[in-house]
Amino acid sequence: MAWDSSGLNFGANAGNGVGTGIPLPLRTWTHLAATFEAGTYNFYINGQLVGTATGKTLGPTNDAPLEIGQSGTCELFDGLLDEVSIYSRALSASEIAAIYNAGSAGKCGPPPRGATASAVVSYGFVVAANITDGGYGYTNTPTVKIIGGGGSGAQAVAVLSNGVVIAVNFLNAGSGYTSTPLIVIDPPFIPNPVLDIAPMSFLTFSNLTLGGAYQLQQSVGWYWSNQPVSFTATNALYTQMVAGVAGSEDYRLALNPVPAQAFATALVSYGFVVQATVTSGGSGYVTSPAVTIVGGGGTNATAISHISGGVVTSLSIIDAGNGYTNTPTVRIEPPPAAAVSPTVLPVMRVDSANLAPYDNYQIQFKPDLSGAWENWNGGLFSPADVANSQYLFITNGVGFFRLQYMCREQVWRALRHPERKAGALKSGLQSPGRGAWSRHACRHGGAVRRYDRTL
Repeated sequence: MAWDSSGLNFGANAGNGVGTGIPLPLRTWTHLAATFEAGTYNFYINGQLVGTATGKTLGPTNDAPLEIGQSGTCELFDGLLDEVSIYSRALSASEIAAIYNAGSAGKCGPPPRGATASAVVSYGFVVAANITDGGYGYTNTPTVKIIGGGGSGAQAVAVLSNGVVIAVNFLNAGSGYTSTPLIVIDPPFIPNPVLDIAPMSFLTFSNLTLGGAYQLQQSVGWYWSNQPVSFTATNALYTQMVAGVAGSEDYRLALNPVPAQAFATALVSYGFVVQATVTSGGSGYVTSPAVTIVGGGGTNATAISHISGGVVTSLSIIDAGNGYTNTPTVRIEPPPAAAVSPTVLPVMRVDSANLAPYDNYQIQFKPDLSGAWENWNGGLFSPADVANSQYLFITNGVGFFRLQYMCREQVWRALRHPERKAGALKSGLQSPGRGAWSRHACRHGGAVRRYDRTL
C-alpha cells in the first residue's frame, strides 16, 4: 500500500495492482484497507470499496524486510499510523466495513466474559439449556456444572464457535429435579482473585438461663451499649462473631430487663464546673452511682448523684475544680446488671473477591516465608458468588495466607487423602497479622496459570 502523486494504491509493483486516484487527506484519520484474492486487488477507504483491479498477481516471493511507513528509497511517511494489521486471508467487504464502523474500538474485541444459560426441566429431567449470554474469549471448551434443583445426575457439555458458547448439549438428563437447577459455565479464564484479611472475635457465652431474654452489649468507654442482638435462650450456650479484636471484658449478655445507663452534661463558668444536668436518668440503679468528671483541661471537679426509684434524678457539684477551658465529660457509673461474660477466640476473616463461582478454592498457610505451604484444615470452599468470606480460628503467632485455585483432580485427591489437607498449624496468626496469597499452577480449560503476591 502506497501513496504517491497518483493517489493511494496497492499492489506488487507498478502496473500490477489497484490505484484509486484519491489523495490522502490532511489532518484527519482515514481508514485504509486493501485485499488480494484470486487475481483481484480491492482497495477500501473508510469502509467503502473505491478501486478494483482484476487479472493481477502478487509477483514473485522475496526476502526483503517488511517495512511500515517507508519503502526502499522512498521518503518516510509524514503522519501517524495505528492498528496496522496483516491477515493470512482476504477480509470480506463486510468485515472491513465492520472494523471501520467500530470507530475507536477498532479491531479490539470485547473483554472476555463468562457465558450464562438457563435450564429447561421436564417431568423431573433436565432436557435442555437456553443460552442467555454466549460470553466471549473462550479458547477451550469450558466445563458445565448443573447445581441444585433437587435432582441429580444431569451432565452437559458446551459447544464453542469463534470463542463464544453457542449451545449446551446434555449427555445425561439426570432425574428427580423438582425445580430449575442453576447452570454454571466456567469463564474463559480463571480470574486473578483478590485477597484481604480482617481480625474478628468469636464469643462463647455459657450457663445461660433457659427461657431468659438476653441483650448483647458492648463496652463503650465507661458504659455498656446495646447491640442489635437480642434473643430468648433455648440453650445454655450461645456464640456470636464480632468484628475486631475483643477481650472477655468488651462484651456481655445482659438479662432483661436490661438497666439503662444514666448520662449528664457539665456547665463551665470562668474555668469552674458549676453545674451538672442529668440528660437521661437511666434505670436499675440500686444505690447512688459514683460520678467522675474528666477532660476539659481542668482538674479536681467532683460531684455526687441522687437516685429515686432506680433513676438518677440529679447531680450535685461538691468541688468546682479549676482551669477548665472546655466542657468536661461527666461519667456516671453504670447500673448493676445480671450479665454473662464470654470466652473469646481470635478469628481471621479471609475475604476473597473476583472468584469463579462454584469452582473450588483452598486456603493455605505457612508460618514464615521459608516454610512449606500447607492446606488449612477446613479451608476448601466453593463460592456461590464472585466474593466470599471464610472465618479461620487462629492462635498466637504470625504467618502468611494464600488462596489456591483447585482443579477437579486436585479436589479429588484432597478428599481421597484427607491427611494431605489437614495441614497442622504450629504457630498460627496474630491479629491483624500478615497475609499473602496465590493461585498455583492448575490445568483448567487447557491453560496453566500461576499468580503470587504479598498483601
